[in-house]
Amino acid sequence: MPTICEKREIDTPFTVVNRRQRSIGKCVSVAGQSLFSGEQVTLSFLPAKPNTGIRFRRTDLPTKSEVGASIDNLIATPRTTIIGKNGVVMQCVEHLLSAVFAHRIDNIVIELDKSEPPIRDGSAKDFFDILTQAEIITEEEEISQFYLNKPIYLSEGDAQIIALPSKSLKCSYVLNYKGHPLLGESFYEFDRSKDDYRKEVASCRTFATLKEVESLVEAGLIKGMSHDYGVVIDGDQVLNPEGLRFSNEMARHKVLDFLGDISLVEKEVVAHYISIRGGHALNARLAKKLHTMIKEQIDDSN
Repeated sequence: MPTICEKREIDTPFTVVNRRQRSIGKCVSVAGQSLFSGEQVTLSFLPAKPNTGIRFRRTDLPTKSEVGASIDNLIATPRTTIIGKNGVVMQCVEHLLSAVFAHRIDNIVIELDKSEPPIRDGSAKDFFDILTQAEIITEEEEISQFYLNKPIYLSEGDAQIIALPSKSLKCSYVLNYKGHPLLGESFYEFDRSKDDYRKEVASCRTFATLKEVESLVEAGLIKGMSHDYGVVIDGDQVLNPEGLRFSNEMARHKVLDFLGDISLVEKEVVAHYISIRGGHALNARLAKKLHTMIKEQIDDSN
């Protein structure tokens, strides 16, 4: 059972609760084509000792350099999340980080032989399932969770994110592409204490309009895009032969993305997150703010 390390006080941003750390019991791998580079890539999840954190390792580089999954290592958010350090770059990491976060894995090494994970079907399902096969284990050492005590509000243009105190981690997303016949209005809410991530979120795919896809391909920004790698929309039509997996699949995918991006805080922050039209850039701003608030509280307590 978690142990409360300090009482909830109105003048502290967080209440701190400890739980035991988690990793995986064995190495597992998955392969496929990447979205942006179009290359074949093999990804492996490796067990890690307590207090390792989540670390990426490039096996195609001479030094096998590692990059921590940290907001401090964020490089950019151009329709995806890119992290890097000392010239070692990892892009499109949000889907697999979402699966790691959903399993509440604290210590793991993610090896890749390219700079980008396989896109698979554009969701987190394959990553989540392979991690299940890796046999999640509980380690002896503890790690702190941070329960938010005070509201946070961030905005950027017509997008907003609100974080509210909550006893369980929740994420609510409002999708609204103004004037779009299919993406006009949609909503989804995930509550980790009640909802099954695998059934409700993991299989929800990334999406784009046909016009966006054609522009990105023409500009050479993506090379792996097809109906196999996400949902493609043309007007009010879904071009994928199987159609949508949920009527609000796109809003659910935004929740998937958010959970991956927020894991860059490096500490689990329990709150009710409400995102209205938010994307990777605003998610990253919130992760940076939470990361800073946690550091300040820890420094103040020492």
